[in-house]
Amino acid sequence: MDDPHALPQQIQQALARGWTVLTANQRAARTLRHIFDLQQRDQAVANWQPPAILAWDSWLGSLWHRLLLEGHADELLLSPTQEHTIWRAIIAADAATASLRPVDSLADAAASAWLLLHDYRGRRRLTDYPGNADTRAFARWVGEFERRCARAPYLTQAQLPEVLRIAVTAGHLSFPPGFLLVGFDSRTPTQTALFDAVHATGAFIEELGPQATAAPIRSLVDAPDEDAELAACARWLRTRLTGQPHDRIAVIVPAIETSRAEIDRVFRNILAPELNDISAPASSSPWEFSLGVPLASTPMVATALDILRWVTGDLPLDRVCELLLSPHFAAAPPQSATEHLARAEFDAFTLRGRHLLEPKVSLDDLHRFASQSKQGSRLPILLNHLRALLPLFNRRDFSTIERAHADWAAAIHELLEAAGWAVPSHLDSIEFQTHRKWESTLDELATLDFDNSRVRFATALSALERITAETLFAPESRHAPVQIMGPLESAGSTFDALWFLRANDVAWPSTPAPNPLLPWQLQRDLAMPGTDPTRDTAHARRITERIASSAPTVLFSYAQESTEGRQRPSPVLAALALEPRRIDEIAPSFTAPTPIEIDAFTDD
Repeated sequence: MDDPHALPQQIQQALARGWTVLTANQRAARTLRHIFDLQQRDQAVANWQPPAILAWDSWLGSLWHRLLLEGHADELLLSPTQEHTIWRAIIAADAATASLRPVDSLADAAASAWLLLHDYRGRRRLTDYPGNADTRAFARWVGEFERRCARAPYLTQAQLPEVLRIAVTAGHLSFPPGFLLVGFDSRTPTQTALFDAVHATGAFIEELGPQATAAPIRSLVDAPDEDAELAACARWLRTRLTGQPHDRIAVIVPAIETSRAEIDRVFRNILAPELNDISAPASSSPWEFSLGVPLASTPMVATALDILRWVTGDLPLDRVCELLLSPHFAAAPPQSATEHLARAEFDAFTLRGRHLLEPKVSLDDLHRFASQSKQGSRLPILLNHLRALLPLFNRRDFSTIERAHADWAAAIHELLEAAGWAVPSHLDSIEFQTHRKWESTLDELATLDFDNSRVRFATALSALERITAETLFAPESRHAPVQIMGPLESAGSTFDALWFLRANDVAWPSTPAPNPLLPWQLQRDLAMPGTDPTRDTAHARRITERIASSAPTVLFSYAQESTEGRQRPSPVLAALALEPRRIDEIAPSFTAPTPIEIDAFTDD
């Protein structure tokens, strides 16, 4: 294999020929651009043009903007949030499904089915299958959705590849000499059709081949249980980085969302125990997750949403107590130790000791309790922000007035500023990035005015909550030596070593489920995911083989026992000819430090 710290030779040659490199995901595009920049710096190049490396979604967006600028298109390209709004309105107005709730979940399912229909070019065949009540309801929604989009006119992200294919066929788009595809484990029929249309214009289409490794080391490690498996991985990483600190290592985990907290805890205890110090910077760990967390779950945004919910009614006592102790509410300078201590005392000895008929607290109650408490004289910053919020909370606008989403976004900004939320001078790097992401969600909330609708504050807040719950936030990559990611995210990347966790017959390969709103036979005929176990297993085998060739040293591990019972190695590993290795051989336990005897003496 070529040096994993350099761009593969095939990519370098494609860029030198003026080709565009297309990646299957954003992570691969970022990684390749970063490697390219490092190469230019190492070669002492004074300045350079950004490489033509684009992710699939970014490439589609750039083509659409060209069509708009050149006058070949005039539709409004809907964002996922705008599309969700239309699906939600259609489903809520359908009398036949009025008893089905929640509407937001149905709208998400409808958008997913709509995307599958277009990815597999099955829209015209939707009504050819009898289906059931659910599929007939979806067919009704699709008809109304298309009528609304045609009147506006609107275009969805799912329809974009086909619209671009038609534009390419009509000669409205020109392309570089060729394209190199990186990390496309499989292509949907829509992707294939668009690439065929581009190829018909004279552009070459090639795929990055597997990276050959001289005498690769591929091993299968079994552990007695999942805790031992994860601990062994952490010990192996520590040993590897101690001897080769400049290595780039990947940890691949199926269903990473469910085990993220556990991985972070074990790695913190074994790989970098110094990070357990509360004063240690959060951004200094030698690992990072490539997949973000929902923005709504970050401490700063969770605090903002609680403040906004407070406007619509009293908050539960435990939420008010969390606000009091949050550094993002009525923010005091870090050096204000007196105020921080006074808030903790007020929370513990005054607020929690109140005899409340219902464990809820209004803003008026909190202001009165704080000003009358023993700690009141030591809470000047908190009381100032509570007084600033009182007139805003008592305005009728938030309960009865209907306004545009953009107006509510401005009102939210005013509320949070009065609450002393996320004061710029108090933010560290990650908090600053979180704040910037929050501002982008407010901008997205304002885009819901695309249909000139006016709503009450509670409705706008509900939309904002959903946007923040679906928006993933990840701090800018520090390019830590250990990258933790899912199998699909690793497409297009190479490493010095790799450990595939949870490679058991339960977790991998994952089993996709058919979409309940589409006729099963339609999905089967169009070869959609979840309809043919043989095809899904073959797809997982290709992904596994690609992962096994992405580093000179690759380890797959599984636990013999789990909470779900006895486990075996994943069946897709059978073709890799893995060498069985003992866990104590791969990751021996650390020798316990010899205790130091302390001399006791009598202090006279």
